[in-house]
Amino acid sequence: LALRRLAAEASPGGAALSGEQAERVLDMAERRPGTASLDVGAGLRAVVEYGMVRFSSAARPVAPEPVLLPVPGRVAFGEWEVEARREPGPPAGHAHDVLLDAEALGSAVTVRSWRDGDRLRPAGAGGTKSLQDLFTDVKIPRELRATLPVVEADGEIAWVAGLAVGERFRAVRGAERVVAIAARRGPTAGPRPS
Repeated sequence: LALRRLAAEASPGGAALSGEQAERVLDMAERRPGTASLDVGAGLRAVVEYGMVRFSSAARPVAPEPVLLPVPGRVAFGEWEVEARREPGPPAGHAHDVLLDAEALGSAVTVRSWRDGDRLRPAGAGGTKSLQDLFTDVKIPRELRATLPVVEADGEIAWVAGLAVGERFRAVRGAERVVAIAARRGPTAGPRPS
């Protein structure tokens, strides 16, 4: 009953989930580890992620187009606003900012979506890791992965928003110049200089 109510609330037209569809969703939740999804009709998809069931639009999110982020500067990237600020040295920072080495970063970076095969050399971890594995490890839902900002400099991933910093771009203690980059979800006014 609760499953059918959730589906009705998520459906644009309040379409009801049949008993058979509800059984299929529950069966999928019990038998499939990780992530699985099932189109249940009326533009609705049941998604099971790590044991949790939710309903969403059957349409997959479209990855935003890559944008050039001047340093300093601010750009809109899909539902995100990404901002880069030059700092004279390691500031106290904000909880949602990441500090990157200004020298390694350069004067402009690209903000883009992840691509199949992307790899990152996470700061302090040694070796490389695929973004696919990173997303799986921290349980980022598949449908959100395409919309998450990835900051790239000189063809190398510098930062995956909120998740990991590339080793070469990490601001080290005593760095003379750093760049604070923040990614926040919400309405933006589009690109504008800082």
